[in-house]
Amino acid sequence: MGRRSIGKPSQLCKMPMTKDIPEAWKTLESKLLLDHPRIKVVEDLVQLPSGEVTSYVRLDSAGNAVTVICIRDGQILMQREYSHPPGEVLLQFPGGKIEGNETPEQAAVRELREESGFTFSQCESLGWYYVNNRRSNSKMYAVLAREVTPAEKAGGDVEEYIDSFWLPVRELREMIAGREITNFSVLAAWALLQNVLED
Repeated sequence: MGRRSIGKPSQLCKMPMTKDIPEAWKTLESKLLLDHPRIKVVEDLVQLPSGEVTSYVRLDSAGNAVTVICIRDGQILMQREYSHPPGEVLLQFPGGKIEGNETPEQAAVRELREESGFTFSQCESLGWYYVNNRRSNSKMYAVLAREVTPAEKAGGDVEEYIDSFWLPVRELREMIAGREITNFSVLAAWALLQNVLED
């Protein structure tokens, strides 16, 4: 069965809007509320388009990250990992933070090797999305890896305990349709994947 098209993002942006596009907020000053190696919380004093002044709490950007989607022989590489604070073992795609001057593709190679013990020789960028647009400007890039082969695992974070396995693509599609997948990063990356995934 073919997919129903609702329009590409570029097309959706051109659709008529019922209201004028709002003006950007003006940041008057910023105050650091929490400074931790893994998270920084900032309070901005902003002026709204109406002229009203209010405070807004946000997360200081911790950088961007990448999700790696690997497909071979009709199967897709998935991971099981404990997630805190939900307190659940969730399914996810491999991925992680983009370090320093890495490109998303370079980070994808490193993260895939660290977490799952695979590498790839070709890849395709699927796009990106904001991880939490109400509190941060950090982006999550999605990369489709091709020509995936085993590689020696190297590196990784101390709290990571990841079980990697191959799942038939049709089973993942059924799990998503059945609302069994609750990890937003899988759902968002899956949506980007539909532009290149064959029925």
